[in-house]
Amino acid sequence: MEIVRTIAVPKEGNHAGQYEDAVAVGQDRIAVADGASAAIYAREWAGMLADDFARGAEAPEGEGAFWERVGALGERWAARHADGGGAWYAQEKLPQGSAASLLVVRLTAGRWEALSVGDVCCFVVADDRLRYAFPITRSRAFGDRPSLVTTRMPARRPPLVRTREPLPEGARLLVATDALARWFLAEFERGGKPWGQLP
Repeated sequence: MEIVRTIAVPKEGNHAGQYEDAVAVGQDRIAVADGASAAIYAREWAGMLADDFARGAEAPEGEGAFWERVGALGERWAARHADGGGAWYAQEKLPQGSAASLLVVRLTAGRWEALSVGDVCCFVVADDRLRYAFPITRSRAFGDRPSLVTTRMPARRPPLVRTREPLPEGARLLVATDALARWFLAEFERGGKPWGQLP
């Protein structure tokens, strides 16, 4: 898999240390996690998710196995912070744990498959046309409360969405967190070709 470029930009008014997203690339996979701004140590949790799902074992097929794996990662995250150190506001938030959206894309011969929790998106462009958008297909579908993968297993698990599609020859895959993905779809809906405006 050839990664041409990754771009990371913190939110306006923030510095690089306040950036909460993570990307990791494995032999045939890429994982992007978008840390929730309101969560504690979200960048670290996003990094753990992205690294494990891109470079660890393949994502499990069963939903139960997926959440077991996330639960084990959450336990590792919690163990790192078991001493409760840090500023008072961090200590207050630690019991709530951390959270992030997650998208994992795997490329195989002539196909791509993906799993998602939340609003990180993948776009497949071929022959100067948008062929696929996953998991969100319309700009108005974005909201301020996406589904999240959390360090503490919730009583009600968010939906795990999957797809498996043909990969057109010469296709370009673009993976984007919510802000860029929303702009991308809005531009496309206006008749534009946003992939031509990206590196």
